[in-house]
Amino acid sequence: MKNLTAIIFIFLPNMLVAQALNDLWSEAVSQAGVDVIILDSLKSSHVWNAESLNYLDPGKISTKYGNHLIYDFSRRELVSFKTEENKQLSKTMIASSVGRGPGEFQRIRAFDMDNEGNVYALDSDLLRIMVWDAEGDYITTFQETSGIPGELSLWDENIIIKYTSVGNSQYLYGILEKDGTLIRQFYPYSEAMEEPNPLFYEGSIDTDSNKVVYASANFGVFMLHDLEGNQIFCRKMIEPIDGLVMESSQSGNMFITMKGDDSIYATLDVGYSNSKIYILYSGDRTLRGNRIDVYEDTNGNYLGSFILDHHLSKMSVEGDTLYGIVREYDGDDQLILSYDVGF
Repeated sequence: MKNLTAIIFIFLPNMLVAQALNDLWSEAVSQAGVDVIILDSLKSSHVWNAESLNYLDPGKISTKYGNHLIYDFSRRELVSFKTEENKQLSKTMIASSVGRGPGEFQRIRAFDMDNEGNVYALDSDLLRIMVWDAEGDYITTFQETSGIPGELSLWDENIIIKYTSVGNSQYLYGILEKDGTLIRQFYPYSEAMEEPNPLFYEGSIDTDSNKVVYASANFGVFMLHDLEGNQIFCRKMIEPIDGLVMESSQSGNMFITMKGDDSIYATLDVGYSNSKIYILYSGDRTLRGNRIDVYEDTNGNYLGSFILDHHLSKMSVEGDTLYGIVREYDGDDQLILSYDVGF
């Protein structure tokens, strides 16, 4: 994989950007002046390499009930791997047909699995959610008409999606039944701005215990809501790199969060399990990182950080195990790794 430069733009009206800089960074969210606490330097407990993955190019990962859903960026395939007791992986093809017909897709943006093994995938180009069973047999498709969906996660009997409305001017959550019926929508409310949060744009979501966490791609904040729409907290992340303060660069409506040495800061992924929130970010211009920051989900207090032996591009957390993917970079093979992050 070629060196990938992470330049993430957030498009906002100028007035909203100015208000965000004044309020969100300085007042109503929890402050980030916290020393980094190193919980442990972790070595992966198991590694699956490119050969055992049939040379898969893992782009995104979601793990539930011992199953790993992985989207191959190069082949445009969605596959499921089951971890066996001998640490081998049994592979099931879920979706590989590019098109516009039933069970076909243009661009899979997000995916998750329910407790019956059914796979739900969001096609952000065709604005629809497709469903397959655990064996990869197509079940159904339902169209999304409420906005432009960007992320998807499942909890219990609900589908949680993150929308961008037409024109990219409003951002909201949608809570759906598993047949696609809309239950409710709500705007992530920012106490700092006393209005729906305009920073809710690119970023990752995950769910646990009837709550959904969102980590913004490069605004340096994350927030937790229950599925009724009540905000539990909104806070800044701790500084991404020891001794370097986050700065901002603005040009018109484009806004980028940076470190003090002018390199880009980007949140890569968020995981949520056992009342802990795990955040993976990059502190340089590559879309990979090796530090996981951990927060509790009552008030968003920072608990500490893990330093990993590999740089991950995406991750997923189930129980006390973190699964990460390494895409080919500077000669490294494509890998799936597991780490024990319990404490």
